[in-house]
Amino acid sequence: MEPTRSPGHRRRGARQGRHRLGGVQAHHQASPLLFDLTSLQREANGRFGFSAKTTLALAQSLYERHKALTYPRTDSRALPEDYVPVVKDTMGMLASSGMKHLAPFARQAMDENYVKPSKRIFDNAKVSDHFAIIPTLQAPSGLSDAEQRLYDLVVKRFLSVFFPSAEFMVTTRISQAVGHSFKTEGKVLIKPGWLAIWGKEAAEEVADAKEGDKGQSLVPVKPGEMVRAEVVEPKALKTRPPARYSEATLLAPWRVPGNWSRTTSCAKPCRKRAWAHRPPAPPSSKA
Repeated sequence: MEPTRSPGHRRRGARQGRHRLGGVQAHHQASPLLFDLTSLQREANGRFGFSAKTTLALAQSLYERHKALTYPRTDSRALPEDYVPVVKDTMGMLASSGMKHLAPFARQAMDENYVKPSKRIFDNAKVSDHFAIIPTLQAPSGLSDAEQRLYDLVVKRFLSVFFPSAEFMVTTRISQAVGHSFKTEGKVLIKPGWLAIWGKEAAEEVADAKEGDKGQSLVPVKPGEMVRAEVVEPKALKTRPPARYSEATLLAPWRVPGNWSRTTSCAKPCRKRAWAHRPPAPPSSKA
């Protein structure tokens, strides 16, 4: 009789088994849209821990001092329809820049003619006082570490929207070993598309890509391929309540405070006050 084992017991020793597919479905994932101020603040908070105030200050510096980004105080995530030539010129600037981690992708976008009129990116109806935050034709120099990180973030998103969608196979995999079947759900990356721009950060760009989620990345295998189970470790887990609000998760709903009001009488005045207190636009043109 085998001795009783605790829930955290790790069973070692190689065991052989086989894989079989329980289901496969093709899936395409397009890049997120270009940044407006709120989405940039949320992304910078999640990636770098920057507060909303810090992100705005950095973006403002990149706009005013370095002339490297367009006007940051915008709620638009699209570009004007006549901006296609400017985008191509911006791609050319990035391709010839000294940014070795980004220039090859800009050259690829130009060589493959990725910049084309698209309502997802170029749409006058989605542009308010100012368009989305994108790099300008001015290659920056002398940036601080924080400014460089924010600039790279904007450039990567700018490049990403023009690249092809990432292609996955949404897979249900059954691994059989020692008379038992183990079900795994996840995605097998077929073509990285825009995810190639993000390199090791790509997992953060894929929805539900954490280990154990249905969107987790799986290693490609062939049906019937032999597998070796080196370690089996059961985990006792518990459900958790929703996480506390962070600055990043609060930014989006509080763009329009009335959206959080349960009473119509308060919601409309709140929305009016929110728009009335938006920062005034500068007297310059849309750039």
